[in-house]
Parts: sequence; C-alpha cells; structure tokens
Amino acid sequence: MSLDQQELLMFHPDISNSMRIKNTAIITALFVLQALGTWAQPTDDKYAFLRKSGDKEYGALRYRFAIPYYMAYLQKNATNNEVKSLLGDCYYKMRRYDSALLIYGTLAPKSTAVQEKLAELYAWNKDYDAAKKTYQQLIAESKSASRKKYYQERLNGFEKVSGFYKDSLDWALQYLSINTAAQEFSPLLFGQGLIFSSNRKNGNIQPATYGWDGHGFEEVFWIKNRGDLFDINPQSIKTDVERNLTLTIDKTPATSNDNNTLAQKIALSKIGPAANAIPLFSGLPKGRGHSGPISISDNGNTIYFTRNRNEKTKGVYLLEICSVKRTALGWGLPKVLSFNEKRSSSFHPAINEAGTVLYFASDREGGMGGADIYKVEKTTDSTWSAAENMGPRVNTQGDEVFPTVNGNDLFYSSNGWGGLGGLDLFKTTQLPKANPSNLGYPVNSSADDFGYVSTADGREGYFSSNRFGSDDLFGYKYEQYTRELIGTIMDAETRKIQPGIQMKLYLIDESGNKSLVDSTESDALGHYKFNIRPNEKYVVAIDGNAEIKADISGEIVTSSNPINKGIWEVHANKAEITKTITPTVPTEKNAFDALKNGSKFSFAIYHPFAKAAYREADEKIVKEVIQLLKDHADYQLQIVSATDCKGSQEYNQALSERRARYVLNRLPKVIQAKAIMRWVSKNEPKEPCEQANGYDETAQQINRYTYLLVSDRLNKAGSK
Repeated sequence: MSLDQQELLMFHPDISNSMRIKNTAIITALFVLQALGTWAQPTDDKYAFLRKSGDKEYGALRYRFAIPYYMAYLQKNATNNEVKSLLGDCYYKMRRYDSALLIYGTLAPKSTAVQEKLAELYAWNKDYDAAKKTYQQLIAESKSASRKKYYQERLNGFEKVSGFYKDSLDWALQYLSINTAAQEFSPLLFGQGLIFSSNRKNGNIQPATYGWDGHGFEEVFWIKNRGDLFDINPQSIKTDVERNLTLTIDKTPATSNDNNTLAQKIALSKIGPAANAIPLFSGLPKGRGHSGPISISDNGNTIYFTRNRNEKTKGVYLLEICSVKRTALGWGLPKVLSFNEKRSSSFHPAINEAGTVLYFASDREGGMGGADIYKVEKTTDSTWSAAENMGPRVNTQGDEVFPTVNGNDLFYSSNGWGGLGGLDLFKTTQLPKANPSNLGYPVNSSADDFGYVSTADGREGYFSSNRFGSDDLFGYKYEQYTRELIGTIMDAETRKIQPGIQMKLYLIDESGNKSLVDSTESDALGHYKFNIRPNEKYVVAIDGNAEIKADISGEIVTSSNPINKGIWEVHANKAEITKTITPTVPTEKNAFDALKNGSKFSFAIYHPFAKAAYREADEKIVKEVIQLLKDHADYQLQIVSATDCKGSQEYNQALSERRARYVLNRLPKVIQAKAIMRWVSKNEPKEPCEQANGYDETAQQINRYTYLLVSDRLNKAGSK
C-alpha cells in the first residue's frame, strides 16, 4: 500500500475554541502547522533530528506517531515550550485529555488557543470552577465581540450545570453489549436492528490504519435485532474492552537515526462471539478510507453516506456526501451529490422522513465558525438546491455536527452552546425560532456526546459518547417521571370535608414567574391530587387566592408514599386557607432517612477515601443483598452513594456517582434491571462536616457510604 493510501484521513477542524469534534468523522481544510516549516531549528541542537521527525509527523496529521519523537526530544530539552505545546496538541487531538491537561498546564505564558483548550479540558475533568475562571479571563482579554459572545455562552452553561441534571430521572441508560475496544458511534435505527459505524476488525482482518491516532478506518455494521442490546452486564463488557486494547507494531517511518522502536501501532481486538458475529452493512460501496456515518431514506431504497474523496486537496483527502440507490439488480454505483464543495468537507448526512430535505455538517467558507449544520432540498430525482446554513438558532462559533431528524425535530451535537462540556446533544425544530434545548444528563456528560437517534415516540433511543475513554454506544428507555401531590380540603368552621373546591397548580420558573400547568377540584371525600415533576417549584392555589408551596426539589417519592400536604382548613365563603395540618411523619434528618424508613431492608457498605470501589470486607454484604433479591423476584433495589466532606461539590458529585455505578456494575444483570441509583455527594452526611473540635477525617469514614435499600416495589425512577 502506498503512503497516500495509508494516509487517507478524516479529521476534525481545530477551529475557534479547538474543542474536540469526532476526530474520525470530520475533515477541515485547515493545515494547522504550515508554520512548522518556518520555525528555525537551533543550529547547535544535536537532538534537532527528533524535533524535525516529530514536526514531519505532525504536519502530516499523524499525531500518534509524532508523540514519541517529541517526548524523546523533551527528555533532552525539557524547557522548550514550543515542543511541549505541540506534544499537548497531539494528545488533545487524540483525545488523551488527561495528558493534554497536564502538559498545557505547564506552559507559561499560555496562548489564547491553549487557554480555550484548557477551559474545555477543565470542564471535561468536571472542574467547572477552573473552567469558569478561564472563560472569565478570556472574556476580559478578548477584543472580539463575537468571540466574547461565544465565551459567555460556554460560561453560562458551566454556571448552571446543576440545571442539566434536573430531568435525569426520566432516562434509564444502558451501555450496550456491542461495544468493543474499538470505536462505535453514530447509531441508526433500521428495521428491527441498529446500524453503526466502527473501526473494529472485520472478521480476522485487521483494518488499515491511519496516522491521526493509529486506529483503523471506519466501516458500517448492522445488528439485525436490537431487542437484547440492554440485556448485559455493562461492567463485564467495559472490562473486556479495556483488556483487549493492545499496543503492538511500530509504524513510524524509518530514518537514519531511527530503529523503528519509538512508536507503536494500535491494534484493536474485538471481544466475544457476539461482537465478532456482527456483519458489515450490505449495500454501502467500500472506499479507500472511512465509510460512514450513513442515513437511509424511509423506503430503504437510498443510502446517503460520508466517505473520503479519491483525490487530495492540498495534501488531504477531504470528505464528501454520496448516495447509492437500490435497483432491480441490486445496489447501484455511488453518486457524489451536487452540494459538495471542492475546497471543504461535507459530512454526516441526515435525510428527513419524506426524503425531500437532507441535513449535513460542513466546514465550508461563509459559515458561522467551525463546522455548521446546513440543509438542502431535493429539486428533482437527481439534483439538490444550494446548501442553506441553518443560521444562529442552530450554529455558533463552535462546531455543530452529527444532525439527525425525528419527525419535525432536529437533533445535533454542539460545543458552542452552553452545556456540560465537550459536545452536547441538542434538540430544536427543522424551522428553529428559538435557541436549541440541551438534552441534559445522563444523555449528555462532560465528555463528547453525539449521534442521537430515537423511535418516533422518543421512548427508546441510542447515541454515542466517549465518556468512558473511547467512542461507545449507549441505549436508553425514556419515561417522564412524575410524583403525586395529594391533600384534603376541610371547612375550618364545620370541620366537614369540602368537595368541589377548585384547585390550580402553578409552576414557578427561575425568575419567579408563575404559569398554570394543571387544575382539578376536590372529590367527594375532599381529596385532590396533582402529578408533579421532580426538581421543580410549584404552588397550589384554591380558587386562585390562597396558596401553599409545593416545592419538592430533591425528594424521592414512590406511588405508595406520595407527597402528602395534609389537611387544608379553609373558610368556605372566602376560599382562604385558615391553617394547614401536616400529617405526622417520623423525624428524619434528610431525604435519605425517608427512603431508609420506607424500605423493607437496608444494608450499608463503605468506600476507602477517594475510591469508587467499596471495602473488600463488605463484599459479603453485597453477596447477601444479591441472594435476597434472587430469592424474592418482586423486591427492588435502590442504591444511594455519598462522599465525605472533603473536596469540591463538583468532585464529590462525580465521586458519589462513580460509587453508585461501581456497586451497580457488581450486580448480576437481572438485578441491575430493577435497581435505581441515586448519588448525594456530601449533601447527606451521617457525621457532620463541621465539628466543635474541627474536621475529623477519621470520623468521616461513615460518610463514605453506599446504602442498598430493598423494597417491595418502587416507582420507575431511572438513573439519576
């Protein structure tokens, strides 16, 4: 194979804030280091050959193979900031974010480009305080109004991170069984199955590799029945994935000073017979580079797909969108669509249900910054209208990519709108009149989340994310979680129940404004009931006059234990509340105690300091819980994890989440299916954080808990 064939590339634009776009799916015409050739090498530097070799690999976008040269050079010249910056860039482009964060942090002074990357790396690391501080500094230093606006949007997102978690109980997420040590991304519903892109092995053939990160080129696979994708143990899959990620053969070019031992080629092995059995999707012509992601017309007779072009533009194989049609003799030849441009890339096609409008991403000139979402309309059977930029209600100075369509809704990923960090998934309409809405946690994370698809009703869906280090597929089941708010109306004077009293439920927004969401009237027994959403603020009004707060933020309630606001004593003639008699309940320190008191059995296990794993001695308790749940099929489990008082809120929130997930993943899959997770950070301590004799770190062990609460039956609550 020629070097040109080996170097067919798809890469992301290093634009604006340089946040990572899916590095195997996006191409830009940027040639980042043309300046490398103009950098003067010190004439007295006897290790300049290492720098020169690294620069050559970097200039060819072979970052995986530039790293060992730069590292070897820095061992001899550790103070060279230019080379350190280049090494950080290599790790950043390969998504080795922990290494990039460490290296960029050592640079002084830091360029604007490095500061932008650091801000996003801090967010990736869930250090939102550092991310906010960096963006505040960028806003203060920038002289560009448009750039300030972009920085402010990112800052706004990081300042309200908690708001992205408020609907998390609606989503029950699952890591899918078809993930491997390779990359799996961009799922597509097709028939009863799931199509996805991957650079995994195809049979026993190791795919050709490209130098961006040393991985293989993507192809498109199809699992024909997605019915059992949720029936797995996620931890066992992830463990096997990590075990099968191996480093082998060196692929750096030989030089007079090189014995081909500086770098290694990454070989990605697949796991298990199920993964090996997934076939390629038939009908997609095999090109020389990447193939996919794809979109398929509703009748299944036309495939739209991304591929590398056959010729280079300024030394790079850019991306183009093609179509292929089914004929009486089978699939025809691919056709390059008319809206592609020669000097830019077009990628990620998404056709609407009618087959008349196609959405795609492109880094072409005239956009709003980075990659933008465009649309074209079919004018005849073989021609399309000129590409139309979707405008400022969709696109930003960041990158907008991976569009998908479901009915009138347009989904896509962006690192320009406010979010949790990295690429977040957003929803808007095909004719947007307002800014898009962030799908929130757990679909979004501080990493990159992209390639979203769902059934027509949105109750089942799939997306890809690199939150565990590599691109993986996730599935979800969606159901809006509601809680019952109940009470009784009684006449203050006669003490008789009051049927027919008009009740109204108002939602209170962040600005304190009220909006009517429901109304009812008390029944023959004076009872009333509303279904309300968690983590929202409400008031209930009687005849629009007297009000009582119904804020249930943070509470967990089952159908057998609704939120009981007690008896309202009212003056029948004036419809005013005289007083409210709240039902007697056990005295409880926090919401966890309410859960514990309502459980049939409770078990406590504890974690070492700053660790997700629980103590080895507690394994017997976990086994006891497993046996209890196996013996009683009607029992369900709630997992509540916490942290001690040390550390920031963001750190402890992430740690308590990892503890809950660690415990969940230690359970058999049949028990996982009926388990609910909740993590409370340091908000519900058993031992106070502030003590008269100061902070006692030893005593804080009791706060590093996970409680396993077993109940007869729990409402569906998904994963928080």
